[in-house]
Amino acid sequence: GKQLGKPKPPKPPPLKPPLQPPLQKQSSVGSTSDASTERASSPTPLIKDRCGQGFCLLNNVAIAAKYALLQHAAAVRRVAIIDWDLHHGNGTEEIVRSWGCDNVLYASLHGAEQFFYPETGTALQLEPTLVNVPLARGTPPDEYLAAFDRYVVPAIDAFRPDLLLLSCGFDAHRDDAPDLSGFIRLEVETYTALTARAAALAKRHCGGRLLSLLEGGYNLDALEKNAEAHVVELVHQAAPPPPPAEPRLPGRLVVPRRERLQLRAQTHPVVQFFLSLLPWAMAPHRD
Repeated sequence: GKQLGKPKPPKPPPLKPPLQPPLQKQSSVGSTSDASTERASSPTPLIKDRCGQGFCLLNNVAIAAKYALLQHAAAVRRVAIIDWDLHHGNGTEEIVRSWGCDNVLYASLHGAEQFFYPETGTALQLEPTLVNVPLARGTPPDEYLAAFDRYVVPAIDAFRPDLLLLSCGFDAHRDDAPDLSGFIRLEVETYTALTARAAALAKRHCGGRLLSLLEGGYNLDALEKNAEAHVVELVHQAAPPPPPAEPRLPGRLVVPRRERLQLRAQTHPVVQFFLSLLPWAMAPHRD
């Protein structure tokens, strides 16, 4: 008779819609939705019907925040997340707000205009645990740093976290685009300044506890320079301060020992006597 082969396994059902591959746009549950789903009455609506957006399957910074709160509860009771990726971290915001607690602060500075991905965080929001600062196309470094100082720094100071997490994207750099036309016009020095500000906040409130997680950055040349500047500044900020110099009286001169003895001899008869013996002691003598 005719030999029958093994039956073919059934084909898995297709993903609907297909997942988009890897961080901060990952939301809590559900399937991926298109940008039109995001547009609702609220500037950052809580939508729970998608799985991965952008390049995000796992939200690293949200996982890090939850892990710190659960595994290091004695030392970490409040976590602040600063997100300076170019795109609004709608997934991060949605996840931490879905926890229903007030011990995680999310603060984001991001580009915003009509049809700019992911079309959330389009209005300025200043709440005790939520800060969204939308920035227009072409925002220069000085305005970006001014917005950070005006909105993010006071929020962190008021929240007083025990751990500071950075969603550290470099795609707001001026060259972060194939045609070198970045949405926001930051420079390498801007990221150095941002890193110094974040480190200062960590020292002020967290005992220096700061964790930086790489996010966006798609021009490899710009990414290399920005990441290097960021790490160098982190190392610089973490280095112990140099030991203090020995205190010295203002205008004090360093006088050689023999000259000091000569000066003291003017008022000290005993020293004057021994100095008078030196020529005799140094002269040659015959037996």
